[in-house]
Amino acid sequence: MHVVDQAHRKYHYELMSFLSLMAASTIAKALNGSLNLKLPKTNQIPVAGVQYTAQISFSFVAIDTLLNKGNLYLATDMVGTKGLICVFLVAFIVPNIYYFCFKHNVTITLPDAISQNIAQAFKNIIPFALATTFFWSFKLIFRALTNMNLAAWIIKSLTLLFTAADGYVGLTIIYGAMAFFWFIGIQGTPIIEPAVTAIYLTNVEANSKAFNSGNIQDTNHILSQGIQMFVATLGGTEAALVVTFMFAFYPSLNN
Repeated sequence: MHVVDQAHRKYHYELMSFLSLMAASTIAKALNGSLNLKLPKTNQIPVAGVQYTAQISFSFVAIDTLLNKGNLYLATDMVGTKGLICVFLVAFIVPNIYYFCFKHNVTITLPDAISQNIAQAFKNIIPFALATTFFWSFKLIFRALTNMNLAAWIIKSLTLLFTAADGYVGLTIIYGAMAFFWFIGIQGTPIIEPAVTAIYLTNVEANSKAFNSGNIQDTNHILSQGIQMFVATLGGTEAALVVTFMFAFYPSLNN
């Protein structure tokens, strides 16, 4: 049992506790690579700057600060898997702010005598300041209106949607959409899966707690990664499933 407890501790507190914070960096990096293709080779957005800014911006809208007896604490509930939906909003906005600044040359003008490397470093200051100021200001306004951070509000607002999707109708919609996107030439899994990853992990946790407590009847959260990997997408979603339906319902396509 000691080994199992240590494994659970490592998984929940060391590997998954900062998943959203790391995802903010990774997603922003991916989008930044796509935006850099639209810019000249001599005016590329620095990857490290975008990643760092995305993590800071996400921290503004997902981490609450608590003051207790003069000590400052950080509430990191939303830095793990619960903040994944909020991550995508932040990670899409930050690279676009950088792209706008680099495309329109919004920068601090330096004398020509300054080396190119130093001048390039100064180009990061304005987009970094714009992005972090935007999310910091948004945090203050949003908290004043809702009394919670953005990540927590998203989870609360989508609770009904997650509950509705946690059933056979939801499975049909989610995995049918995956197959549809594959059919039209778009990778369906990367599009649909991020929207349901949070409920995947939440359901697995709920099932695990119910099972460990001996309450087998409550291990009924069907929407999970196990269902996706070993039932819904067994053999791959791609276009095969939709093509099968087309052949079945439209025999004229065989001609």
